[in-house]
Formats: sequence, C-alpha cells, structure tokens
Amino acid sequence: MFFVDGLLSDLHIRLVAANIQTSHVPPDGIQPAVAYPSVTSHQVQPEVGTGDSRVQSAIWYRSMLWIAFNDGCYVKNDTKSRSCIRFIELNTSTSNIMQDFDVGAFGSSLYYPALSMDKAGNLGAIFGYSSNSQNPSLLISKHLSSDLPNSIEEPQILKLGRTNELSDRYGDYSAASSDPSDESAIWVAGEYHEKPTWSTYIARLHI
Repeated sequence: MFFVDGLLSDLHIRLVAANIQTSHVPPDGIQPAVAYPSVTSHQVQPEVGTGDSRVQSAIWYRSMLWIAFNDGCYVKNDTKSRSCIRFIELNTSTSNIMQDFDVGAFGSSLYYPALSMDKAGNLGAIFGYSSNSQNPSLLISKHLSSDLPNSIEEPQILKLGRTNELSDRYGDYSAASSDPSDESAIWVAGEYHEKPTWSTYIARLHI
C-alpha cells in the first residue's frame, strides 16, 4: 500500500506492507442451465465471469481502510471451490491487519463487491449472487463496528434476477457511497439480470 501526502510540488510517498491470508483466483460463478435454440439435445449451463482477485472496492475513514475483492474459497460441506467475497480491514495508523476473511455461500457464487462506511464507522456492502437455481441477483449486508470481527451480518436480498448472464463479460461496476446528507445511509448500485441484457439497480441502505 502506498501513502501519498503533501503538495503536488513536494509529494511524499512511502510504502507499507502487511501480511494477509493467501488469496485465490475465483472460479466463475454458477447459474441455472438454459436451452439454446441451436442445441436441442441438452441444456447448457453458462457461467458468470468473475474476473480475478484484484481489489474491487476500497473505503478509508478515521484511519481504517476496508478493501473487498473476489476470492476463491471452500464453503463447509460444499464439494468444490466457489467464488466468494474477501474483506480486509487495515489500520493505516499502525499498519496492522484488523480483519481478513472470506464470505461464501453453500452451492452458490458471490462476486463483485462494493463497500462504504457511514459516519459511525459501520460498513455497508453490496455484491452479486447466483446459484444453480437463481439467476444473477444482488445481495446487501453490513458489519457494525460492534459486530464480532471477521464476519458480516446475514446478507439480505436486494434484487432478484429473472434471467441469466449469457455474455462472456460480466459487468464489474458495483458501487457504494455514503450519503452526505444522512450520516447513517449508504447508496449502493449493482448489476442484475431482468432481461437478456444487464440491468442496474440502485438503493439507499440505512445502517
């Protein structure tokens, strides 16, 4: 991580390194099988492209830096690796890792997170979700400053998708931002599939 400070004519840059748990390239997301007109003998199960494990979202507030990205993880009792969401909290004053954990769901795929914090330091997050029985949809969750470390609260459905992602490139444009006029609110936006092409859903999340 780079710290950049000072005037443009006299910038000070320093590098800080901190150890995190190993990250993994996420497997593509799963979604319901579909029948293509040109393939009449069987159904095909397309996948949701989850890209790689580069940082998707970051927010800094009162010396606390949260980052989130796609990761590959094994969920208890599942049979294979799934696309999961990785959350890391770093104290930029001490360079200590405060939290570092994956969020996954049995038999499901989670991907493309975005996060922000309200004025009390509570975290709000949005991310994509799909499974063998659910088209690409949106979930939201939160982590209160009083919650147990390395956890988020039970995700809630924000918007259910009604059709599959059939292109070769899923839109990694989830976003989250605190509301400057309401200290407890965070605006979130993300992709889901209402029609054969993508749709965007926007919501105001009260922490």
